[in-house]
Amino acid sequence: MHGWRSSRTLRRAGLWALALASLDASAIYNLGSFWQVINQFNRRIVVSTGYQHACALMNGAVSCWGYNARGELGDGTTVNRGTPVPVSGLTANVNQLALGTYFSCALVGSNVQCWGENSAGKLGDGTTVNRYTPVS
Repeated sequence: MHGWRSSRTLRRAGLWALALASLDASAIYNLGSFWQVINQFNRRIVVSTGYQHACALMNGAVSCWGYNARGELGDGTTVNRGTPVPVSGLTANVNQLALGTYFSCALVGSNVQCWGENSAGKLGDGTTVNRYTPVS
């Protein structure tokens, strides 16, 4: 367990992974900062955790939930969410997720898209403006 990640967030992510697998999971892997679930239909679900938020990647689409004061859920708002909401524009072709402190990133094909807090330009878009939806 990493010190900056709360065990509560990881437990919630794990519970959502189980829920997303519809309780028919044939394999669940805790890989530290993310969970991977492969259910009986051979659909891969990856749940990744950041600081007070989490995202799930299933069938190429991303949904996030949790703390959202800086736009880290990518739904175009700053409303905290207790259940997963789709990330704006990330409905297909997402390969990987990486979440950090108040920001999230996704690998879409060969393009990285990030959203959330942009202090010190960490989203890579050439600005320091927080982004509430994914930017390249």
